Amino acid sequence: RLLNEALANDGSQSAGLEDSWEKHGLKICPEVCAACQFQKLRTALRKYGVERLRMELLRDRFLDEASGKLTTGLQPFNLYARLGSGVTKQPTLEASQAKLGEFQDRFLLCCNRAEADEMWESEDPAWLGKASLSKRHLVLTLKDLHWEWFNIVTFGLVSGLAVGLAKAQEMRAAARLVASQLEDWPAAEQVGLYVVCSPHTKVKSMHLHVLDTRHLGPSFLKLRHNFLHLNMVIETFQQELAEMDPLPSRISL
Repeated sequence: RLLNEALANDGSQSAGLEDSWEKHGLKICPEVCAACQFQKLRTALRKYGVERLRMELLRDRFLDEASGKLTTGLQPFNLYARLGSGVTKQPTLEASQAKLGEFQDRFLLCCNRAEADEMWESEDPAWLGKASLSKRHLVLTLKDLHWEWFNIVTFGLVSGLAVGLAKAQEMRAAARLVASQLEDWPAAEQVGLYVVCSPHTKVKSMHLHVLDTRHLGPSFLKLRHNFLHLNMVIETFQQELAEMDPLPSRISL
């Protein structure tokens, strides 16, 4: 109750931001699949308030206030946070973690359910949006559960833009390294690296879709308006950094 009161009285209402981040973000950006849309969403979040979003995660029990990390319990069930923390394991991929090389301490390779992989070509409405996105589809998640990294939209808005950019670049390097070692996977230019921005995903933990773009399935085509390529994310972060004034303000004497 106290959190709800704090959210209601933090000053956002006077700015016309009485909605939750989910409602507000969807209203501002109905789709996010291009760099310009991602930049618009980031601007909207800055105005909405990063702290307000943090409080919403806390209210919904996705965040432990004492540690500042995402929760890994059963209620709420946050799959990739559980995988990243080691609470939930995927034995079929344990041997593949070595392919992450120097990135093993920071990232974890994950997979979809076997039946989702099997149905990647299905146009059955029951599977659209649930089946794997391509014939070859892996997921990369973070082991660092600090709440800033719960979604790409908040990267660099707590620790600083340079740190957020470095994290995104590391994700790209790790994903490319894995794909380069996998049998039957294409060259780097045909490996798609996609994220879904909050609030367009209900998942409250970071996950990067690693796809063989030669064989994209109906589920990808159905949801493509909300898949943002990681290259566009990195370009946006670089632009944000470039637009920052590198010189201190002059003091008039």
